[in-house]
Amino acid sequence: MVCRYKIKDIIIFSVFITGFCAQARDNHECIFTHIYQKAIWGKNTDGKGSSGGGSLERATVQYRDFLQHFLKEKKIKTVVDAGCGDWQFSRLVDWSGIEYIGYDIVGSVIENNIKKYGSSALIFIHGNFLSIDLPSADLLLCKHVLQHLTNADIISFLPQLKKYKYCLITNQVNPRTLSGSNKDIRAGGGRKLDLTKSPFYLDGQKALNYDIKGLGTHQILLVDNTKA
Repeated sequence: MVCRYKIKDIIIFSVFITGFCAQARDNHECIFTHIYQKAIWGKNTDGKGSSGGGSLERATVQYRDFLQHFLKEKKIKTVVDAGCGDWQFSRLVDWSGIEYIGYDIVGSVIENNIKKYGSSALIFIHGNFLSIDLPSADLLLCKHVLQHLTNADIISFLPQLKKYKYCLITNQVNPRTLSGSNKDIRAGGGRKLDLTKSPFYLDGQKALNYDIKGLGTHQILLVDNTKA
């Protein structure tokens, strides 16, 4: 979920957050539904709001190669995807022999995923993973999601990582430092994020850094709980 914001979109989005969404039952759902409805992260091939340029087929070649190898090498049988998005690139992953559950806070995204890709082994659930007691699995995926959440949101989510043998968490980073500022933001915004630094201090290995043309540098952080 990587994008280039236009100044007009930022102003409208900020007003929307401080107005209507501040009164919503689930602030996060309101914010991210608005992002998709207004195509703030770009449009998909159907002309609808998408998960952004960082989820396009051409932008995820290195990510998909890494993930596919990881699934095979670690003999992954169960996957939980926190913030699965619209499956632009995930549909290209070979999920054979794997039970997958994808969560997303945007109802229309989940509805479309179920219609296009859902099966007995590929399950999609509408909900806010920040407030859900997620099921355990071999692998947790969380790609380009946490960088759009507040620091408090992230800190509240991190204890759930212990449920998984492995976690692959992807965020945009500074291309020079391969790290991030971790400055706090409003939900729905974005910043470069390094979960190994303050205030998160997550014990993880920076497993892969890769560039997306026009969209900066991105990093997969591996949390290996089998060594704990």
